[in-house]
Amino acid sequence: MNLRRAFTVTEAIVAVTILAVLLAMGVPRMTRAAEQMKLDAAAMRLKAVWSAQRLYWLEESSFATTLQALGGDGLIDEAVAAGGDGDWTFVLASPSADVFVVTATRTGASWTGSIAIDESGTITGGLDGPDGVHLTAVSP
Repeated sequence: MNLRRAFTVTEAIVAVTILAVLLAMGVPRMTRAAEQMKLDAAAMRLKAVWSAQRLYWLEESSFATTLQALGGDGLIDEAVAAGGDGDWTFVLASPSADVFVVTATRTGASWTGSIAIDESGTITGGLDGPDGVHLTAVSP
């Protein structure tokens, strides 16, 4: 007696439906986690700029007025010194001898927003997602 064991069409449809539901539940969480990772990486880059500004202050008795000045000394990542890396644009605003603010703005994604760091090392801001989720940077 030769009995064939195989899936019926109904069983295959049920299995595909279950997989589709699980995938639909998991993708938004994975997207949020990936965006949080990018946000935290940008916060680390801002913290590196803050540290570079502190070192620059020790040498020059004032903060750098451009990101290129910090990049030229090798104190920060070249992408930050150039103003962006494809995911973020970096801008040094309000530079003076004793005050600065560096802002990282999210580009090229459905997530929007920016984070900033000032001379005190305080990181502010966050990102807003297409589904109404708000993410804030975890300060390193």
